[in-house]
Amino acid sequence: MNQFTEDQLVEQTVISLVKKLWDDLPSPAGFGKASKTCHINAYKDEDDAKLGREHRGEVVLKKFLLPALQKLNPTLPEPLLTMAMDELTRDRSHLSLVNANHEIYKLLRDGATVPLFYENRVPRLENVNADLEKDLNKVMEFYDLRHC
Repeated sequence: MNQFTEDQLVEQTVISLVKKLWDDLPSPAGFGKASKTCHINAYKDEDDAKLGREHRGEVVLKKFLLPALQKLNPTLPEPLLTMAMDELTRDRSHLSLVNANHEIYKLLRDGATVPLFYENRVPRLENVNADLEKDLNKVMEFYDLRHC
């Protein structure tokens, strides 16, 4: 295994420096000796596997997101919630951080737009008004909308 990884060269060095600075804080401030309780390096491969994360870049834990969406939207069918989850978690690496965050903020604030019609929808939409087609044809003829 290569010793010269970003984790070893940068991340672990920064973590040890932060822990040292944390340990040097005066105890009356309520800090000090954080090495046992400091969770600055919360992402370890074995912990990631327990959470259902495939790699460190996967910041959204989908196994927790879908149940949360179901709790917030109990009347929506699962295929629509899955589409909303896919929209929330899609790749935004082509955007700047500000634009990507703004896009996700708008989705969380306003809700994700998912198609109303999807395969296997229940119940199927049916025309219960037999005169509707005749009425629509009359309106279209009146306003000359047949050729639009």
